Amino acid sequence: MTFKLTQDIDVSGVENFTPIGGASKDNGELSNIFNGSFDGQNHTISNLYIEYPHSSVGLFGVVNSASNTSPTIKNLTLDKANISGNSDVGGLVGSNTGYTIENCHITNSTVSGHYYDLKTIYPSVGGLVGYNYNSGTVKNCTASNNHVSGDSEISGLVGSNKGTIDG
Repeated sequence: MTFKLTQDIDVSGVENFTPIGGASKDNGELSNIFNGSFDGQNHTISNLYIEYPHSSVGLFGVVNSASNTSPTIKNLTLDKANISGNSDVGGLVGSNTGYTIENCHITNSTVSGHYYDLKTIYPSVGGLVGYNYNSGTVKNCTASNNHVSGDSEISGLVGSNKGTIDG
């Protein structure tokens, strides 16, 4: 299933957005993993605010290609976002398994991740994608004028990469 954004969205009126697909607020278990495709059609989502005390945090918490043969998230800009969580935190995607993230951008934003136990979990924090793995691809994407912070594995674009970054 493919979802398309048909216009720019300012979500400044949303107090604390819940990531699309990801961890349950109650027990932290992964649930409702997003496995569709998303085309932003070159639109912008601005003023997104997420403060989510779990792993896999972003507009999309967890994306997984298990039931989709060529899933993509593409053609989207996030502007003036403020995203915080524990580990695998990214402005657009917290954890990417097998998706192609293409032509996506994050600007003028703050992304942070902090975890209480660095002996067992290493918090990956990226401006656009927190953790990119298992054939995940980030292609023709940018991150500019952002503040990205965390305890380890921190980068402006992709916090931890075990997939592909192209262009």
